[in-house]
Amino acid sequence: MSAEGEFTLEKITDGLRVRMNTQPALASTQVSEMRVWNPLYEQGVKIVRSVEARLPLDFVLEMTYNKEFELKYTMNIPTEEKTLLHVMTRPVVFFRFFSGEKNHFREARQRTVVIPQWERLHNEEEKVIVFSGMKAVLRGNWHKNWNMRNVLLEESDWELVMVPTRDTPRKIRFHLNTGRIEKFRMERPDFTNLFDKEFETETTEYERLEERERRETFHRRVRDIERAEGYRHRMNLKIETVESPVQHYGEVEFVTVCDEELRYCKMTVDGKRSPMNEERREWRFHTKMQLVLPHRPKTLKELKEQIHREVQGLVEMRWGAEEKNEMKIKIQLEQDKEQKRWLRLAEKEHKGLTAYDLLLRASRLNQLKTVVEYELTPFYKNFFERVYNLFRGYTFWHYKMTRTNNEHNRIFLKINVDPVSRSLINVLLETLKERMELRDYVVPQLYLPTIAKRTLRDIRDEMVKERMCEVKSTKVRTFDDVIFHAPLTNCYSVIAKDCTEEPRFVVMLKKIRKDSDEKKLKIINEREEVITVEMVDEKLKVEVNNKKINREELERYNIEMMEEDMVRVKLEDVEVRFDGYTAKVYMGKRMIERQCGLCGHYDEEKDNEFLNPKKEYTEDIMEFHKSYLLNDECEIEKDFINEKKHYKVEEEYEQKDDFFFDIFEEEEDNR
Repeated sequence: MSAEGEFTLEKITDGLRVRMNTQPALASTQVSEMRVWNPLYEQGVKIVRSVEARLPLDFVLEMTYNKEFELKYTMNIPTEEKTLLHVMTRPVVFFRFFSGEKNHFREARQRTVVIPQWERLHNEEEKVIVFSGMKAVLRGNWHKNWNMRNVLLEESDWELVMVPTRDTPRKIRFHLNTGRIEKFRMERPDFTNLFDKEFETETTEYERLEERERRETFHRRVRDIERAEGYRHRMNLKIETVESPVQHYGEVEFVTVCDEELRYCKMTVDGKRSPMNEERREWRFHTKMQLVLPHRPKTLKELKEQIHREVQGLVEMRWGAEEKNEMKIKIQLEQDKEQKRWLRLAEKEHKGLTAYDLLLRASRLNQLKTVVEYELTPFYKNFFERVYNLFRGYTFWHYKMTRTNNEHNRIFLKINVDPVSRSLINVLLETLKERMELRDYVVPQLYLPTIAKRTLRDIRDEMVKERMCEVKSTKVRTFDDVIFHAPLTNCYSVIAKDCTEEPRFVVMLKKIRKDSDEKKLKIINEREEVITVEMVDEKLKVEVNNKKINREELERYNIEMMEEDMVRVKLEDVEVRFDGYTAKVYMGKRMIERQCGLCGHYDEEKDNEFLNPKKEYTEDIMEFHKSYLLNDECEIEKDFINEKKHYKVEEEYEQKDDFFFDIFEEEEDNR
């Protein structure tokens, strides 16, 4: 890889200017070969693949900031033909006699493999793409039959060339202005005729709500938004040709509006570009997207009593040049009957981490309903029909099709995600003449949004999918999902630790008293600060280095009080959540093969969970438990921890995919 040219950087008013004129080049060759030796000679075959790339860069970039960020980029277009990319594949055979003389090496004879049958399988072709007066030419041997063998083994020679024409502009200019955030009085959102008959929610035994009451609650919330303060942000993007026989341009503006409490957001997108091909008028695009979020409950009881839990959305689009296309999309994100089963848990009081996690799961939205009304030109009707046919072909063996006679220019789509696995979906799609049903179709595990009040870190945790270890009084679920029973005592047990030569943290847990389930958490972080957390008078007390910490000082130590009875401690490598009774440790893949403690040997394997501090494997759970027990500051309950009945590894058929299924089963038994 090489590059040479000019580069200058200069300061201008409120910003910087960058000038660059260079042509970086990249060349790479990869050889795959097979050899056969004998005492007289060697022979073999090899595939030689080479890539050469050159990218001419000649531009001026200006960045300024004066209450708003502005970027100007001007690129000079080459006036001569330039080869941007050259890709070649060549199969070669070689043969070489050994000389038999010391310090004498004979060169091998090489020949390109030529097979007449293969030569008939491709044609020399040239593809030309013209855009905004610039012409790009792709030439090479196009295969008649594209398969893996032909691509990997056949001789091929491709190149991409940029060819200036008389319509090629001398320069292309790009301009970005991010604008500033403005505070203003909200206008009333327009949701006229939002609710269709398909948007009626399913009633269950766990709630008694009328559809009329739900819609009235939604419209009251919309009226409240009208009287609120809000924020507006405007961003503009523009691209145009300079010194060009034919003027080409494109521009798009984004305007985003949200109220202070983020109950409502609206984005308006307006765009236009110069006519292309046979168009005689400017092509324009207008989109308005509105989204109303429901009230964010803080408890399960509050969630159950909430009348309107759905996310409502409305998207209106209009685009085209001479002929206009219009599309109106009504959206409702809701819960199905299966997801609403979680509401039964509101009848029983839950606290701490259990209550918080139950709320997040119970408030998930796992069903999407969409009604689309459209007026499209023949071109776009044909385009969307091809997309639909592609989807049908891809799911051919899984769907059921029936003939219907629905409303003209109207589509209804319902997507339901299994709330337990989150990897099975049901799809219902109704068009003018067809009703397609897709049941139990397997997809990668999906993220389900929740309406519960939570932090951005919680959302990040769900999407990143860090491994979690949960420790209770007598049960531990390790990072590798092995569940075993072992009793915590009034002496500290190491539940998670960096077991490398230079440990960065350790997490310990113990019972406060022998006859109580209340516990005390102790963490030594990377700065060797000792953090302790325990429940005192129904509130969590936090100390750092034996000094009580006030709420205002918590952020300094990366500690967050999620609720009065729930705390989160964030270290560089792990995160610990604690409610006085249960501890949860979250850990990323960076700590694989580096973690030890009661949370197991984290290596994404279940076979070797029980490694002691000396990294020796044992099958004896009692021995494993004792190896992480610190008894230098307390009187250990020897009789209690030596009883075999307290130790057990759950077999896989005994395990539930989730601890919350235990709660469901308990509720079923009480019904």
